[in-house]
Amino acid sequence: MKREKKEVRNGKVRRVFRDYGYTECERFAEYLHEMSLKGWHFIKWKMGLVFEKGDPEDITYCVEVFPKGSEMDLKPGDEAEEYAEYCKEAGWELIDGKRRFCIFRRIKPDVPPIVTQEERLENIRKAENREFIWGVPIFVFLVIQYWFDILVPFGTNFVNLIFNPPRLWILLCVTLMLAVKILRYVQVQIWVSRGRRLLQEGKLISYDRQPIRKMWEWIIWILMMAGAVGLLLWGNMSEAVLISTPIALIILVMYAVIYWVRPSRETNWWVQTGFGFGIILIMIIAVFAVIFKEREPAENREVLEQLPLTQEDYREIDGELDFAECVVQGSIFGNYLYGKATWIDENEKSDTLTYQIYRSEFPWVLNKIWKTQANSGYYINTKETDPKPWGALEVRKYTNWGNLIVCARYEDALLFFFTDTPPEEDITELIIEKLDLDSYRGSFAG
Repeated sequence: MKREKKEVRNGKVRRVFRDYGYTECERFAEYLHEMSLKGWHFIKWKMGLVFEKGDPEDITYCVEVFPKGSEMDLKPGDEAEEYAEYCKEAGWELIDGKRRFCIFRRIKPDVPPIVTQEERLENIRKAENREFIWGVPIFVFLVIQYWFDILVPFGTNFVNLIFNPPRLWILLCVTLMLAVKILRYVQVQIWVSRGRRLLQEGKLISYDRQPIRKMWEWIIWILMMAGAVGLLLWGNMSEAVLISTPIALIILVMYAVIYWVRPSRETNWWVQTGFGFGIILIMIIAVFAVIFKEREPAENREVLEQLPLTQEDYREIDGELDFAECVVQGSIFGNYLYGKATWIDENEKSDTLTYQIYRSEFPWVLNKIWKTQANSGYYINTKETDPKPWGALEVRKYTNWGNLIVCARYEDALLFFFTDTPPEEDITELIIEKLDLDSYRGSFAG
């Protein structure tokens, strides 16, 4: 049997955005009581706590954790409605609910509590544990994925992470979020243990505000907002911003609609799951569209002019420029330059030059890159050679089938060089000069 909805009286409506944890249910009820004394009466939970202006009243509220609720509940489900009928007969009327919270108001004097202290503690313990299990897996997955690339010797995405501010920012955020969730879980278990001891001693449990939880939440939100602003201002993020901004707006609109409509648990689950897969599909399509976008000749020539070294620096080129790429990234761990130029002659023969330069003041960064890059791809067959002509600490070289492949290690830099059309003369000095491998320590972007 459905409970009767109260008719909303004419008057001012106020929406308050406040968040309470399950262990703060008593403080939640006290806040609603304080608002009623000021003439603001809670009427529903719809995109925030909605209050209607009326006469000041001394209304007693009770906020309980419904054990059969779900984190996907945006309104009381059928089981909660049935539970509400039982509570109403006992003198407590259900006003509204969300997640596992149910908000009641007392409608009869001298009514007993809805649940015992022991039942409330157990309900909160189960709700907190389920919330932890519900929210942790995605953070565990991301943290393991990112830290695997940093800590494991053969992590293949190390370069794409260590010199990439957006990914480092994500790593910092998800690591902090996971740490906060784990600390929160430990804190709750300690709180539950102390609560049981208090009940055994005949004392009451405090369900008041926990400022440490809110402090960490604010720190994470500030960090995320600061990082988002930083990424928007970062010059290399133009294409990513073009992709992510409309997606972020779509997500915000979607959640606004969901929290306004408040669908059932099952509908909410299907909508969010389907929408999540849809967003992933859109992102994949957008990324592929950017990656496989065909450049115009003028765009390739513009990119070519950004490269510090091209084939034009050491010989005359026959043919047309087919492709050019210049990628520059930098972070607190150093910087990275990737250059590539491909020319096609009238016989459809290609002339490709590719090089990567990594600079860092952290030896462990260069060591990891050297171990992974020098033993993979083009460079797996290179052999040690005299490093003196290159002014390097170590040089590995390979010449075969018209290819020239060089790996050079410096004190603060690494060079990986490949060309499928070797120059007619030794260009070692030219490479060192053009790529500034003997003295330069700053950012390529400078």
